[in-house]
Amino acid sequence: MKKPHPDRHDGPATFFAQESFDLEKQFELPYAYKMDSGGKGGMGLYEKGNCCLITVLRPKDFSDRLFLVANTHLNFNSNRGDIKFSEIKLMGDALS
Repeated sequence: MKKPHPDRHDGPATFFAQESFDLEKQFELPYAYKMDSGGKGGMGLYEKGNCCLITVLRPKDFSDRLFLVANTHLNFNSNRGDIKFSEIKLMGDALS
């Protein structure tokens, strides 16, 4: 599990059956805060410190294949679709 921000107790997690898969790699993609001009921690575009967790799994029965699993917390504010779109774009960029 990856905490999105040190002060929060939630975050995305990937669970898998270890008898069926081997963990190849795991990447953490923070959706970074934007600082205000005075450097005092203004959040700008991102209201919360959400993040994405990307996991690469190899099936034990088919060792020539890989599964890529990405999960994330998206911003829940229905008036800020721009933030959701930006978070999804960052995740897509990381996967490509």
